[in-house]
Amino acid sequence: DQYKDVDVSWYRNEIRIETGDKYKVERDRCIHRLLIANTEEGDSGEYVFVAGETREVVTLYVEAAHVEMQRTIEAFEVVEYQTATLQFEIDEDVRAVQWLHNDKEIYAG
Repeated sequence: DQYKDVDVSWYRNEIRIETGDKYKVERDRCIHRLLIANTEEGDSGEYVFVAGETREVVTLYVEAAHVEMQRTIEAFEVVEYQTATLQFEIDEDVRAVQWLHNDKEIYAG
């Protein structure tokens, strides 16, 4: 194989990408792949492929997933000191969900 001695690397933000949970670097003879698991908007940007003296730049755009509510809920009332449960079902599993109260994000705790 004429390419076995060529140093091949992938970079993002000038940092060499190593195989792990997020990235997987594959090679099948002359075909080199970078697999990015569970892409999110933060993965957008320039990726650089370097093989010997050859350097190629590719730009990746990750579009935010469009999430739709499966059903809506009506306004409801609870008596003071009781627990109010707000629950929504969405059409796909997403990692980042925000809850807001009066336009301010609320956090667990």
